[in-house]
Amino acid sequence: MLVLAAKGLNQSDIARTTGIPRSTIRDWLSRGGRTTPPDPRATIPPGPYAYLLGLYLGDGYIARGARTSCLRIYFDARYPAIIGECVRVLRQARPANRVWVGRRRPSRCVVVLCHSTQ
Repeated sequence: MLVLAAKGLNQSDIARTTGIPRSTIRDWLSRGGRTTPPDPRATIPPGPYAYLLGLYLGDGYIARGARTSCLRIYFDARYPAIIGECVRVLRQARPANRVWVGRRRPSRCVVVLCHSTQ
């Protein structure tokens, strides 16, 4: 497909030529021909990545939707400094993604959410 794109064929032409859906061609070409998406550790510095991984392994999970994924990490409201640090690191690691913090009443549970299309 890269050869066809280099010859000047657009995504629709490549799809017709190869019989592969145009959306697959688009996704594949947008990743530079790689068959898997880039490793997120390559785009997040090691320190923040390790910190977020630790929080995720402790009290988090990833919810997968049709087009997005959502990292959810749960905290006890008695530790606002840890919650604030989590939010700060998420915003540093993924500045284009929205970070949301919410309280689950009547408990002391606080959830931090970060949606991503990657």
